[in-house]
Amino acid sequence: MITTRRMIMAIVEVNKGAASSAPAPASASAPASASASASAPTSDRATIDQWIACLLMFVALVLTYLIH
Repeated sequence: MITTRRMIMAIVEVNKGAASSAPAPASASAPASASASASAPTSDRATIDQWIACLLMFVALVLTYLIH
């Protein structure tokens, strides 16, 4: 049976891998005039993935508490 600590460690490792393999922002490689006219994204995909992972961990914690 997988413990909660192991699940948390697995999610942390996945998040570390996703953050390190994320491509550079488009504004870093785009010319200054193009990046000035384009609006910056309001959220980052890695941040959304991390919030989803945290939500799933919370659900797993609640279910584990209710089962035991």
